[in-house]
Amino acid sequence: MNTALFSRTPSVAVLDNRGVTIRDIAYHCHHNTPDTTDERITRHQCDTRGFLLQNADPRLAV
Repeated sequence: MNTALFSRTPSVAVLDNRGVTIRDIAYHCHHNTPDTTDERITRHQCDTRGFLLQNADPRLAV
């Protein structure tokens, strides 16, 4: 497998006004189709104090 395909792949963290991460965006490159990328967005839900309540994993989305 060509590891150069996966190097320097960006990821983005989205913060709310409290500095709590509410989204993680990772870009996925498949080795069979290196010209296309998929966004995988992980969603985090926090309470009013900033504690994590739940995550939504993009690999399990329907």
